[in-house]
Amino acid sequence: MAVTSVTAPPRLSADETDAWFGVLNAQATLVRAVDAELLAAHRLSCSSHEVLYRLAHADEGHLSIGELGAAVVISPSRVSRVVDGMTALGLVERVACDTDARVSHVVITDTGRAALPEIDETFQRAVREHFLDRLTPTQVRQLAAIMRRLGTPVACAV
Repeated sequence: MAVTSVTAPPRLSADETDAWFGVLNAQATLVRAVDAELLAAHRLSCSSHEVLYRLAHADEGHLSIGELGAAVVISPSRVSRVVDGMTALGLVERVACDTDARVSHVVITDTGRAALPEIDETFQRAVREHFLDRLTPTQVRQLAAIMRRLGTPVACAV
């Protein structure tokens, strides 16, 4: 029987390592900063803002927990906890699906719709302050192009 050798992949260069850990650290730092502003002003996280935004822009103003989980880059159990917190604030409500008892939909309430512009203003200001204002317009375009190349969804206009 022939023995095949497996060659190890090349080690990451210093720039490659900086790029990888830079993306991870930047994302964590930016989310913490935007979270802090949203929490202070509205008792909501970035994830809550995204859920509210997506519900406001969904057909008929509702999505299933599964659809939200697929859309918001957090685990389904985390989506459920975020929705529970938002329900307690009166921003959304859960509604049973008429056709499948296993599915529940999350619906934005009138209170949620009324609160969204102010919440979104805080979000927009925080993203600009902690992220966009630190980059040139050319760098923003380059970063968006890199994210598209990596297959990162960037189609959600907020």
